[in-house]
Amino acid sequence: MSQVGTGTRFAVVVLTALVGSGAVTLGADPARAAWICPPCGSTCDDRVYAGPGTCPVCGMPLMRRNETMNVAILLFEGVQIIDYTGPYEVLGQVREFHVYTVSETGKALTTAMGMSVTPKHSFANAPEPDILVVPGGNAREAYENPRVVEWVRSKAAGADHVLSVCNGAFILAQAGLLDGKKATTFYGLIDELRAFAPKTEVVRDQRFVDNGKVITTAGLSSGIDGALYLVSKLRGEVRAKELALHIEYDWHPESSFARAALADLRLPAIEPPDGAVVTVLASAGDRRQWEKRVRIATGMSREELRAYLADRIGATDGWSRRGEDWTRTDRDGSRWQSVSTVEPDGEGAFLVTFRIAAL
Repeated sequence: MSQVGTGTRFAVVVLTALVGSGAVTLGADPARAAWICPPCGSTCDDRVYAGPGTCPVCGMPLMRRNETMNVAILLFEGVQIIDYTGPYEVLGQVREFHVYTVSETGKALTTAMGMSVTPKHSFANAPEPDILVVPGGNAREAYENPRVVEWVRSKAAGADHVLSVCNGAFILAQAGLLDGKKATTFYGLIDELRAFAPKTEVVRDQRFVDNGKVITTAGLSSGIDGALYLVSKLRGEVRAKELALHIEYDWHPESSFARAALADLRLPAIEPPDGAVVTVLASAGDRRQWEKRVRIATGMSREELRAYLADRIGATDGWSRRGEDWTRTDRDGSRWQSVSTVEPDGEGAFLVTFRIAAL
C-alpha cells in the first residue's frame, strides 16, 4: 500500500477536480469552451470550461453552455407582486435557467401595494431571452407604451417560450402575439379581453392555456402553475413535481380549477342599500351552483328590503323574473336560475341568501 501524505493527497484531489472541470479562461478557443457553471451568484458565473466536470469554485456540476436558458421577466410601474415573483421563484429553482428582471429604464420602480424593486437590466442591456415572462398589474400603462410593446414583440420573436400572467395577456394581445390563439386572463377581465383582442379565443374555464410557444395564465397564483407547467414541458413532469414539493406548493397539473368558471360570478351584482352594513357569512359552490349568505343591517323593513333586492336584480345584466325565481342566459350561452330569500336574524338585521344553479 503506497504511503501518501495528507498534504500530497489533498493536492492530488484538488488537481484532479481542476483537470476534470476543464477550466479555461474567457479568452480560450470558444469551440472548446463549451461548459459553464449554472448561474449561482458566485464569482464562477462568468467562468467558461473546456469540458464536463464540477465547478472548482462552488462545486456545482458543469453544464453545456447551450443548455442554459435566459429567462427575462418584464417589470413596469404597478406590476403585481405575485405575478412576477411566483414565476421567478419557480423558474429560478431550475439551475439551468438564468432568471433576471427587465424594465424599460432599469431604474427602481414601485409595484402594486408599494413594494420598491430595482430591475436587473434595462431594455438596452438585457440579455436575449429564451423565455419571456410578462406579468400583470397596471398593464394598461404598459400596453399603452409603444416602447414596451415593441420590446415584448421583438423579444418574443426570438424566444422559445412566452408566458403571461393575469392581465399581462393584454400586453401580449397589444403586441399581436395572441391573434388566432386561445388565451385566458384574470377572472374579472375575461369579457374585457374578448373585446380588446377580437382575434383571440378567450376562455374562462382553464387555469392556463398552452398554444405551444405562448402560454397565458389566469390571475395571480396561476402564474406559479403556468411556470411549473413550463418546467414540465422543458424538463419533464417528474422534475416539475419535485420542484413543487421543494417550494411546498400543492400543484395538481390535471386540476380544472379556474376562478372565472365558478358559478358565483353569475350571481346578480347588487349594491347594498345606502347606509346598510353587510357581512358575508358563507359563500360556497362549484361551476354548476353556488350559495351565498349575508347579514344585512339596514333601517328597511323585510318587505322593503325584498322589494329593493328584486328591483336591483331586475336591473342587472339580463335577469328576468319568473315567479319567485330569476333566469338569465350569460354571454357564453349558459342558462342560470337564481333565487333569494330574506329572513329576520332576531337581532334587528336580516339574513339574505342568494342561490344560483345552472339549468
